[in-house]
Amino acid sequence: MKLDSRIGELETLKELLTEFVEPQSKHRVVQISVQERLFPIQDLKGPKEYAQVLYDVFQCHRWLYEHAHILHRDISVGNIMFRKHRSRIYGVLNDFDLACKLSEITSDPLVDHRLGTKPFMALDVLAPTWTGGKKALYRHDLESLFYTILCIACQYNGTKLEPKTSPFQSWFEGSLAQVYQFKTNDILLEDTWYAPVTGRFIQFVPWLEDMRKLVRVGYLSRPTVANTDYARQFNYDTLGGVVSHRTFRAIMSRFNRATLEERSSA
Repeated sequence: MKLDSRIGELETLKELLTEFVEPQSKHRVVQISVQERLFPIQDLKGPKEYAQVLYDVFQCHRWLYEHAHILHRDISVGNIMFRKHRSRIYGVLNDFDLACKLSEITSDPLVDHRLGTKPFMALDVLAPTWTGGKKALYRHDLESLFYTILCIACQYNGTKLEPKTSPFQSWFEGSLAQVYQFKTNDILLEDTWYAPVTGRFIQFVPWLEDMRKLVRVGYLSRPTVANTDYARQFNYDTLGGVVSHRTFRAIMSRFNRATLEERSSA
């Protein structure tokens, strides 16, 4: 008898397994993971929904950092999804394959590898001077979030990511060294910069211009000479306090002159 014709008769998962698992498998342990259905970010309807989902992810990332003491280390377009509950949407930060407990970052087996998805990796991680053994930082994930939002706003045609027609196509196709140089030119060295967003995401321009300014000012303010008072006092974890949870929250908590929803106290 076929499985689909018997499902209605069998009331529990145990009965289903007992009925249809072959006898030679009876001593195996069956583990099942049940997860709420998640939706890809391109299924969102409009700019306000995108903004709330991205702000949700920002808040989720901070909660994980402060309360679970976990750093994600791979924020990218593919790792941002959303769920639906009673006709409302909530952003979800997905894929923790590269995540690490803060207490284990310097001893993590992956510490000698560049972590992340190439187009969204922080400049520090892409830099030719990177030698491994470096501590992953909270601001690296913030920088990745900026690149993620930038690519969404500049490359989405409404249904899918189109890197082939993007002004940042080189970030997807170049080597790590090339992407570092492309990003340096695009983000740090251009005095006059505008976010080349698609019409669908024109309302994201203020976010992107303010985030780009933070990243640019932070990197350019790093000491160029070691062993000076300025170098000794400079906070490298936040690029002098410029790239931080506080500064990003000030940008992302509002969208198109409206305050977005707070999901937690983090």
